[in-house]
Amino acid sequence: MIARSGSRRRRTHTDAAHAYDDIVRLFQTIRASVAFCRDGFDAAKGDVVVATGWQTVARALNAVHFRTRCYLVQDFEASFHAMGSRALMAEWTYTQDLGCICAGPWLARTLRRQFGRWTRQFDLALEHEVYYPSKDDRRPGKDNGRGPRRSQKRIVLYARSGTARRAVELALLALEHLAANGADIHVDLFGEEDTATRAPFPCVSHGILNAKELAELYRGADIGICFSATNYSLVPQEMMACGLPVVEIDAESTRAVFPDGVVTFAGPHPLAIASDLSRLLQDAPRRRRQAAAALAWVAPFNWEASARAVERSLLERLGLRPSGRRTAAVARPIGEPPKVTVCIPTYNGGRLLRQVVARVRSQRAPWPFDMVIIDSSSTDGSIRRLLADAMPEAPPLQVATIAQAEFQHGRTRNLCADMARGELVAFLTQDALPADDFWLYNLVTMLERFPRAAGAFGRHVAWPSASPFVKRELDEHFAGLARAGLVLSRDTDRELWRAGDPEWRQVLHFFSDNNACLRRCIWQQVPYPELVFGEDQAWADGIIRLGYEKVYVPSAVVYHSHDHGADEAFARAETEAQFFAGVFGYQVYDPARGFDDQLAAIQYADTGWARSHGISQQQLERQLVLNEARLRGRASGARRALEGAGG
Repeated sequence: MIARSGSRRRRTHTDAAHAYDDIVRLFQTIRASVAFCRDGFDAAKGDVVVATGWQTVARALNAVHFRTRCYLVQDFEASFHAMGSRALMAEWTYTQDLGCICAGPWLARTLRRQFGRWTRQFDLALEHEVYYPSKDDRRPGKDNGRGPRRSQKRIVLYARSGTARRAVELALLALEHLAANGADIHVDLFGEEDTATRAPFPCVSHGILNAKELAELYRGADIGICFSATNYSLVPQEMMACGLPVVEIDAESTRAVFPDGVVTFAGPHPLAIASDLSRLLQDAPRRRRQAAAALAWVAPFNWEASARAVERSLLERLGLRPSGRRTAAVARPIGEPPKVTVCIPTYNGGRLLRQVVARVRSQRAPWPFDMVIIDSSSTDGSIRRLLADAMPEAPPLQVATIAQAEFQHGRTRNLCADMARGELVAFLTQDALPADDFWLYNLVTMLERFPRAAGAFGRHVAWPSASPFVKRELDEHFAGLARAGLVLSRDTDRELWRAGDPEWRQVLHFFSDNNACLRRCIWQQVPYPELVFGEDQAWADGIIRLGYEKVYVPSAVVYHSHDHGADEAFARAETEAQFFAGVFGYQVYDPARGFDDQLAAIQYADTGWARSHGISQQQLERQLVLNEARLRGRASGARRALEGAGG
């Protein structure tokens, strides 16, 4: 038997601002206004009103001031409920005169044939920059403590049991049967905060993972399972894009989507599923053939194409034609100043600098922008090659050279901002690569949304090659910032501000100009302090004290991380400790507690985390060495700060 615990929690919104915050935090940055239906929706006017679930169809039907009404149908929601009021009401919505824009061919065909609806379809898609196959045949995560042994086959299961259409019980019973009959398997479960507490087979419950974590999980597995008893899920495609052969339920809805050879179809019974899984587990060539066919099949799918399909459907319903325009990087017309200047200080930036600049040039925005690079007399030829890469249609690039000895974090960025022509100044470093073509748009959009904000900063994610501890640290840090609130000021919590709470102060003044955007008019009033370290956080502290806001933009993402050695970790921690003590007056090291006690607590926590997440012993041992180096650095920095203050 398989024991379960926990339940899913529903999040409610207190006001429209709270709802907008969640949209940006959990999904993406949008320019649209957000309002509750109770706040005047019946009087709203426009071209199209779109219902996105059966519960909203009645609202859409009553919206009389729109030219047409549409229904974004993502699944056959009548099947979500036992036959009764909800099932009947959901099915009733398919009989109404709405243009149905459907996720996939099965839904479009079903609503057209059974209910006579006008239907168009779009494809579920994926982010290919996140979901991609492993570069070699070695599966990460093998021989790693609690994880699978090298001889075990690793199966990853979408175990969202709170959603009945995922048929998770069928998969779990099939896996139980496999294990009872001698299959050497290890199962990774994900999709629910509390998935399985006990199971009759080796397993790890990963809970709810972000996209990057999911991709790494898929790349480390041998088979993926995601069942869809109604319309298909996008999860199998993400698995396929990572080179994973997938097992799906054999149903009309899945047959309508997946061609032969792309998935293994299993009958909807535990013994049938176990039999098909067993054959796939024992046939490595078949797994490779299926994975290759699936990878080729998912290659054309992308969310922009799907969004364009939805746009065409809306325009067709309105009797209009799509313009065919594509939001792209806009070169500055002669005489027109850019809206944004992107500033990058650099020294011997090499190939990565060229990648960063190329990604900036590819940014898609409805306004012009340009770039300024401050080079500290590079000797690697990177600036010469960068200028040779320039194209006439690319955003303008200005390069200024300073002596290497003149570089200083605060002063050099002030020079860059002084040269900027845009009303906004975005900052990157030479080793911070924007993750997509909307990095700049997302930063600017959020600054425009909040006019009292002096600056905005985005999220950092670790490079794929980074250690799991570095990835964890960055993910947890920025997740904590998102929980604190996307827009913060001294008025967010006046009581904590007046009390000078050190933890709250650290949240308020955290800012990273590795990935940021400032209002130039406010920078002119409050330039960066000329510090050798921490100029961005000191600047943020200054604007917060003056009553301005700062904005965190989760969707403005850069790849930026460092796998320091022990000496580098010591030096960085020492500098940070001196900075926080000298500039903000608080300690990051507690001398009263004792070095050994602090270190023991850190090592115990990381050892437990490594074992629960299948981290190799070698990676753990390296982390334990770094932990000690960092703690010694903090102790040294705190001592130096005290000595410098005459203590």
